[in-house]
Amino acid sequence: TAAELAAALGRAAPSTLPAARLGRLRLIADPLAHLPATTISRVAAALGDQIEEWGRQDAPSPASR
Repeated sequence: TAAELAAALGRAAPSTLPAARLGRLRLIADPLAHLPATTISRVAAALGDQIEEWGRQDAPSPASR
């Protein structure tokens, strides 16, 4: 969970960071994520999916637009 990840990061993710307060922390655990190779597109797609999910959570309802 985001709370477990924040606890594991300790001082690296202080509760003053908006991402930590909102529970928007994710661990990129793909072992090839940091290589300058074609695998980065897979990581970018997964990150994009997560960001879109967060955006849908904050989207205003159609009635309030």
